[in-house]
Amino acid sequence: MSPVLVVNKLIQHAFVVLLSVVPLYGQFGIAQRVRKPGIPTFKVLNPVKDSTKPFYRIRKPFQPGWIREAIAIGPEKSRILLKRAGYYLSAGVESSFRRDVGRSLELEPDNERIIIEATRLLMERADLEKCMWVVDVTTSYISRHSNSDPAYYARSLGRTCTGDLERAFNDALAASKINPTNLQYRYAQWDIVRDFGLTKQAIEHYQILIDEYERRLRQDQDRPYRNYEESFLASTYQELSRAYREMGRKDDDLAAQTRSVELLPEYYLRFRAAAYRHYQMYDEAIADLNRAIAMQPKFIRRDDQASLYWVRADVYFVMGRFDEAIADYEKYMALQPQSNTFIEPKIRVAEQKRLEIHDRR
Repeated sequence: MSPVLVVNKLIQHAFVVLLSVVPLYGQFGIAQRVRKPGIPTFKVLNPVKDSTKPFYRIRKPFQPGWIREAIAIGPEKSRILLKRAGYYLSAGVESSFRRDVGRSLELEPDNERIIIEATRLLMERADLEKCMWVVDVTTSYISRHSNSDPAYYARSLGRTCTGDLERAFNDALAASKINPTNLQYRYAQWDIVRDFGLTKQAIEHYQILIDEYERRLRQDQDRPYRNYEESFLASTYQELSRAYREMGRKDDDLAAQTRSVELLPEYYLRFRAAAYRHYQMYDEAIADLNRAIAMQPKFIRRDDQASLYWVRADVYFVMGRFDEAIADYEKYMALQPQSNTFIEPKIRVAEQKRLEIHDRR
């Protein structure tokens, strides 16, 4: 063995011994031992000064081949067990990961933060067994704490993973009722309904969400989150519209689009215009785009303003109204100068089409 390797191994073992005997100023610590030769880089933290990171740990990635053992010094604490479980999860040490998660849940079965962190770790690399564990843990917790919206949301994720979409949807809805301002719960509802696919069941669940949001709007006309509820109601109609379109239900699609426009015309007129264009109802599309452009000052983003001219130009182009199409393409370029490379070819094609029409006359 070369002298360099000998020195490296001596330094390595010296670090391990030092970490094993160094006096601790807090209640606990973690020492990780390294098999591979080379100088290990340790980051030593003071548990009293930084109680959220009570670990002696290697800066390099936590890998199974490098680890012989992780030693906890002092009394067990759920938070520390879950922290160590996270390292075991990264390392792929499944048995130790499950042991630490299970022990943390035994120590503090009524601590919401522990329950949520444990379920988060279980869902990070989820399989069916872990998902069922999440459902069992959260169900037990909810039986004692029925107003915990994070627990309902965690159980919704577990049930989605197991394929129990109906009850997953109900859990996400329950979480949203407890905490109506949490965006994550709203998006989870849409995600679950999408998982139903293009089915009657999906349409029914979108309608459940629509009924719930409309109920909230009727409940208190002066509630502080009215605009918030209107926005989600309009977005849900958009989700419903998308499902109808993919199912080939034109009338229902346009009806849902119209309801979105009634709620937030300055934003959803463009989407209804896109639907009209999809169904080759070009005059109606132009009418909606004209209204949307007239409301331009209400838009926040410059990109939103510019895109209206681009969409209207494309509709004019399809209708054979090339003068109007060229004018709108130029307005778009004035707002988005960096777009010249892909708008100028469109203008050239429109000009060529216009010349062909003039030549035929």
